[in-house]
Amino acid sequence: MFGSKPRLRSKPNLNESCNGVQITLSSSVNYLGAVMDQNLSGESIAKSIISKSNSRFKFLYRKSKFLTIHTRKLLVMSLIQCHYDYVLFGIKVLHSYLKKLQTTQNKMVRFVLQMDNKSHAGHEKFSHLGWLPVSKRVDQIMLCHVHKVKMDLHQTILVNISNH
Repeated sequence: MFGSKPRLRSKPNLNESCNGVQITLSSSVNYLGAVMDQNLSGESIAKSIISKSNSRFKFLYRKSKFLTIHTRKLLVMSLIQCHYDYVLFGIKVLHSYLKKLQTTQNKMVRFVLQMDNKSHAGHEKFSHLGWLPVSKRVDQIMLCHVHKVKMDLHQTILVNISNH
């Protein structure tokens, strides 16, 4: 069951069944590889992505001496960065987790560019890689989806007009 925290607290013992099978309440569910919590805060998805990122970094760092910058960038984009887009669209991620996601993304920049752990991963480093920081990527994803919706709506109107 999904809802706000106050709403969920007001209905702690929901007794529901489907085809005679009792449905048990759960605080989170794994759906298409994303862990969704009951109030859809995005917290569990962000935690999962940070955990996945850190475990994949361990593997990548062990193999980094064999990789070119191009290969490191390709691996980071395909193994880690792709999960960011999944979480950043459609779910309001808590501000504290946006900071943590940004920290993990900074690790990506440092890994690809072979920078020291204490080096600053600033705007020029992101530009060099052709990446956007987390907050700007959120804006880009939202704007792309708004554009697609408007374009599909526009195409639907044109189809309907041409059919009459």
